[in-house]
Amino acid sequence: MNTATPLDTLSPDTHDQVWASLPWYLNGTLDSTEHELVQQHLKVCIPCRNEMATQQHLQQSLQIPATNEFGEAVQFSRLMNRIHATKPDMPTRIRPQKRPFWAQPWPQIAAIAAMLVAIFTAPINSLLTPAETIYQTLTASTPKPVVQQTGDIRVIFSSTVDAQRKQLLLSAIDGQVVHPADANGIHVVQVNSQGRATADEIDLALATLRDDPQVIFAEPITVPGLDSGS
Repeated sequence: MNTATPLDTLSPDTHDQVWASLPWYLNGTLDSTEHELVQQHLKVCIPCRNEMATQQHLQQSLQIPATNEFGEAVQFSRLMNRIHATKPDMPTRIRPQKRPFWAQPWPQIAAIAAMLVAIFTAPINSLLTPAETIYQTLTASTPKPVVQQTGDIRVIFSSTVDAQRKQLLLSAIDGQVVHPADANGIHVVQVNSQGRATADEIDLALATLRDDPQVIFAEPITVPGLDSGS
């Protein structure tokens, strides 16, 4: 049995391998070694756990059987049931002679024919009718979804790093720990302690941390926002 250490399961190569194996992990087709590796990695990797939950929800949605209560056959059956159910109230003692279909009153035949034509031509008309096109001028200002960086970074340091080395890394990116390590060993580091960090400062801090062998994981914290456009 392959027993991966926490350091092994958090390496970039292992993270990429586990991320790509999530669909097969969910459908139970991984071998025992790969299954154990994915399980160990999910215990310490929040992004992979979130991705697995998303894929699991999608897989469950695809397993819901589709139903069509408005098919042509169903509508025709309901129509015929209504036609047979709507009979004129006749005195019980009077038994009118049944007439063939072609001898029925023409208004009733015309009404039935019109209803049948409406049922069978409605799907065709919906396919032939062009979809409504919404035009928008080039100068219109439409909010666009963007991802905004908060200036904070999630960092997992190696288990062998000491306090002095950790402080040197923080000083190199002008950062400070705003939330100590949680149960998974994830620190929250604020870049540019003097104010909100720019995108370039965050990218530079990420590159510095990821290049250091004492850093296992570094990821920016982002939030969704809206861009009003230019």
